[in-house]
Amino acid sequence: MKRVILCRPEGPRNVGTVLRVAENFGPLELWIVSPARPSLLVHPDFEQMSHGAEAAREAIVVVDDLRDALADVHHSIGFTGRVRGRRKRDDWREIAPTCLAVGSSDEQRLALVFGNEVTGLTSAETDLCNELAHIRTSAEHTSLNLGLCVGIALSDLF
Repeated sequence: MKRVILCRPEGPRNVGTVLRVAENFGPLELWIVSPARPSLLVHPDFEQMSHGAEAAREAIVVVDDLRDALADVHHSIGFTGRVRGRRKRDDWREIAPTCLAVGSSDEQRLALVFGNEVTGLTSAETDLCNELAHIRTSAEHTSLNLGLCVGIALSDLF
């Protein structure tokens, strides 16, 4: 089973987009850690972007701490555009094939962990992930929109 974890998301449009993408490339669980706005999941922009995924909205789990979201996960991959200390970041497209077995299993959970739209994952959050990955882009523009990043990762596991 796949679990998408969004850490401290700010944008209701982004979270709505992620929910829509999850419906396209699921089944999966969507967990949100410490959303920036308590009203994120009832905001009109969230409702607009998640159109067609109304039933999935009810299954979203909101927690205060990433540790809670990872408690029953077998393997976790934190997506980050930034180097964190001396930790190695792998190219997502190179490691995605090795993640298929866990992500497709009914007995195991693979967590894909994404950070805040502005600040990304913190060092403390990446420390909780088993490995780190990045989606390779051009050198001129290295940052992807949160919804787009989740969509690429899930598409590669579909």
